[in-house]
Amino acid sequence: MELRGALVIIVALLASLTVAGSHLAMAQKNSANTVHVVPSDYVFSEGSTVWIAEYGRLVVLDIGDNGGFAGITVLPPLGLGGFDRGLGSVADFGFMFRYDVTEASVYLVIDVMAPNGTEYLLRGNATVLPVEKGVLMASNDSVEWCVGTWDGVDPESLEPVVCGLSFNEAVATLPSDSLVKFLGVYYSSPVQAQAVIYALMWFNGEYCYFTLASAYDWANEGSTILVHSGNYSYWELMPPDMREDLTYFTTTNNIVIEGEDRSSTLLINPRITVSYVENITLSSVTVLVNEPLWEPSIMLYGIEGLTVANSTFIVDIGSKLVTAGEDYEALQISSNDAYIANSEFIATIHNVGMEQQREYDTPSIEIKLLQILGSNLTIIDNMSSYTYIGNITLLNNTAFSQVEVIGLLAEGSENILLANSTLILMSDSIFSGNGSLTINTIMAQLENVTEADIWSNVFLANVTPTINLTDTHYEHSCISAYGSKYLTLENNTISLVHEPIKGSVAGISLSEINSTVIKENAIEGIVPLNDMYIADNGIEIVSPIYVNISGKPMFSRDISIVNNSIKGLDVGVYVQARGGVEINGTTTYFPDMVGNVTILYNEIAGNLFGIFITGYNGSVYPGEAHYNSIYGNVEAGLYYGAEENMTPPQYNASLNWWGDVSGPFVPGFNDGEGDIIEGYLEGIVYSPWLSSPPPEGTAVEGATVWVPLQTGSAYYVDAVDEADMEADISVSSDVNVTLSLLRYGENPVYEYPPYEEVKYVDVRVNATDVTALSEVKVRIYYYAEKVGNELALVPYWWNGSSWVMCSDWGINTTDIGEYGGYVWIRIGRNTSPSILDLQGTPIALTEAPQPIPEPPLTAAVISLAALAFTAYIMWRRKAKQ
Repeated sequence: MELRGALVIIVALLASLTVAGSHLAMAQKNSANTVHVVPSDYVFSEGSTVWIAEYGRLVVLDIGDNGGFAGITVLPPLGLGGFDRGLGSVADFGFMFRYDVTEASVYLVIDVMAPNGTEYLLRGNATVLPVEKGVLMASNDSVEWCVGTWDGVDPESLEPVVCGLSFNEAVATLPSDSLVKFLGVYYSSPVQAQAVIYALMWFNGEYCYFTLASAYDWANEGSTILVHSGNYSYWELMPPDMREDLTYFTTTNNIVIEGEDRSSTLLINPRITVSYVENITLSSVTVLVNEPLWEPSIMLYGIEGLTVANSTFIVDIGSKLVTAGEDYEALQISSNDAYIANSEFIATIHNVGMEQQREYDTPSIEIKLLQILGSNLTIIDNMSSYTYIGNITLLNNTAFSQVEVIGLLAEGSENILLANSTLILMSDSIFSGNGSLTINTIMAQLENVTEADIWSNVFLANVTPTINLTDTHYEHSCISAYGSKYLTLENNTISLVHEPIKGSVAGISLSEINSTVIKENAIEGIVPLNDMYIADNGIEIVSPIYVNISGKPMFSRDISIVNNSIKGLDVGVYVQARGGVEINGTTTYFPDMVGNVTILYNEIAGNLFGIFITGYNGSVYPGEAHYNSIYGNVEAGLYYGAEENMTPPQYNASLNWWGDVSGPFVPGFNDGEGDIIEGYLEGIVYSPWLSSPPPEGTAVEGATVWVPLQTGSAYYVDAVDEADMEADISVSSDVNVTLSLLRYGENPVYEYPPYEEVKYVDVRVNATDVTALSEVKVRIYYYAEKVGNELALVPYWWNGSSWVMCSDWGINTTDIGEYGGYVWIRIGRNTSPSILDLQGTPIALTEAPQPIPEPPLTAAVISLAALAFTAYIMWRRKAKQ
């Protein structure tokens, strides 16, 4: 009979035996507050086919053709003084034997070692099994015992032998400080038989078990299960297809499972399930998974009130050849009100050969360290996750191989909190061989999650391998989310470090996300910029290229990126909507697949591109970008455009600091000395910009021009529409000049001028040779209705510490177009300000209580200049119509 069916019969028989009053001490629930688990080994005859399963408190063995021993070797827990394995520790011991045999002998045996080194055997009386099928049961008090020394091979070799004793009488014949080595059965040549061995011992007057499942099954509500130091690896003796029966815990609430010492209480390849109970704590253990289990090693399911604390979970794949797909999962939680604290999750892949590839996009090696399903509240505090990948060799593998590692996977969950944790990826070794290898790593992935907070964590990805492969492709995300909403990613530190590799690396990667806030994170890369083989993005928001089950596209909407620092990457903020989705062979374009992405108060500096926004067929409704410090980005501070010659909607990127008071460089529009703006320039609103980084910077608008001037020439700069200003500049020798005429929205410095301000402007001149500059004459236009006394206007300039009246200026009060007139300022080598002061020089046009004398200018000259300029203004405006 197969083992599963035999188990059912065995358990039923055991139940009937208990009711009949047989001596099974374990039939009563343990009343102690603490129950103990100590390490042990299971022993069976060499060459036998033995399956071992933990079913409640029982050890079930399917015994093959060879006779011999089967049972439990009692091991001393590491550092444990209270458990001496003395004969007095044996509380109950017995077996049930279901058989289909000819004649065979079965004994209960206890191997004992005396202090002087003499080895004794306590042997329960020999029982000859009849030919017909049946069930034989025995326990301490149900058989007669023999005692004697023996040769360690044949239980009938006892000499001298004393028989006909009760168990207690047999024990009394031996030295009191003898230690138990082995508890089990001896059998002679059974065929197709199953034995059920149970053992119960005392630990300082409390029950002591050999398996975690035994202790849990017989612990009362409110008990602490203390797992003593040692290696618990008996799971390995069970075939993988039977492991679901190994340790399936149910029924008992309010249990604490605690390792004696986190570093030395080691569960090796366990298969543990606890389900549908309340208030369970697992702490201070180390779980090692080093063989593929295909199911979670530890599954905590349907628990109300779960704590996992001070524990370590390790998936170690090393020094092996992978010839088929292998899946590893350390811990899966599908429970409400779960709390995980001060725990480590470690994955190492090293010295691995890969000889067989799986289908595309199906990992050859797949690791999930921590998976959370359906939890309403999961708090992960002070967690650390470490992944190491190195020394992978592809053998005879010319096609596709993939390694996938996910540190934290939250799927279909609600109210997730990941806080104060450290997550690290290291990959610094050698990849070699022939073939294609893709490595996909995600430190924290949120999949179809509603409401999650990820804050105050540290993410470090250090990818510096030596690659000797035909093709290696990296895909890495520190935080990845899709199909989720109401996320807050706050105050995280994300570092991306890598050598030139192929693939993509992202700090935060979002797809199909709604109502999400990304704020106060520091994302920094130490990467080779402008590497054509890899894209490094600080924050990326993309629409997927697939549709959901109803055939509708996936959208990402209402995402706020606020007060982050993003530096040293290929792209600081990357937004892309693909727009076109193929449904039933037809490409359909959906507008606004990525919409309303608001980018505010961020420092985006030292990247290849600061902000990169693109999409197909109007599929991006971009949102806005304001009050950001965007500077030092190599290719562009902002790229905004559409692909396939499609016209995107207008993008508002005003009120940003572009690294210079003159504003961004916008080809054909503004020759500012700040970061470049590229793409669909007609659709980008960049003015006004900020005079300095926020929050101190004030709004600035105007015009900047770059022009090569020749000796003795002059150049007219028109910024009337942009800044109510114009200027003439003259030079004494050949020189390239950049002239900015700017208007501030408010006072750009911390002090106010002595009189009531009318407006603030700025004049900035940069030249390849400042000594070639002769003079700049500026005209600042004003509106008559905003001035009480035009003759009382007076200009002041800011010298860096105070407002100083300009030395050479005048007023033209003749109406010119919509203006009431202008104030002119001549700036030369010996004026105040001088032409050398024009390096971003705020000028305040103020109105004094009464007119202030100005340098003399004849009425004829004033009249002629006014008429000429009025004619010019009218002609220019007509030309613009």
